[in-house]
Amino acid sequence: MKQFKLIFRYDFNPNYQPTPEEMEVEGQKWGQWIGSLAQNGQFVETNQLGYSGRVLKSDGSFVDNIHMSGSEVLAGDMVINAQDLDEALTLAKGSPILEIGGNVEIRDVIPM
Repeated sequence: MKQFKLIFRYDFNPNYQPTPEEMEVEGQKWGQWIGSLAQNGQFVETNQLGYSGRVLKSDGSFVDNIHMSGSEVLAGDMVINAQDLDEALTLAKGSPILEIGGNVEIRDVIPM
């Protein structure tokens, strides 16, 4: 098995505030998907990212905000075990972020 990092992105809308019910449903979807990966020995770790941060530049200056590409923002990541990139892609297709128009970048992890 190899490790792959799934990088989750979606279009950020600062005017959208999900209801508690919507947040609960989304949490359940993520929990079910992560649980199924864990049962199969494919889940390693995951992180959800907040909306405050800074971007440090090579000259030592920084921007007091998170990086956005257009309206797309990095939402979090996950490390999974898979035989190859094709299997990692198949597993990534279960991500709930796809249901809200987001995307998943799949990258191989190089041990250091």
